[in-house]
Amino acid sequence: KLFDIENKAAAFSRAGTEPEIVASFEAVVEDWCTRTERLLAETDSGRGSEEDAGPETELEYWRNRMAKFNSITEQLKGR
Repeated sequence: KLFDIENKAAAFSRAGTEPEIVASFEAVVEDWCTRTERLLAETDSGRGSEEDAGPETELEYWRNRMAKFNSITEQLKGR
């Protein structure tokens, strides 16, 4: 369920007293944390273990990894 809460301290204080709103936000945060932890724990599976994998494969792996971390950073900044 989505809640439209005004971006003001008083509105946040009121929302914090509503169990349904708090539970909804807790569920969203828990899901986000789980997804973030999964991303951070990723192994080197995307690197390519083939013997002929070269520098381009390594660069692509790190570009993708950086994009994921940048996404997390942007989410933290914007919310």
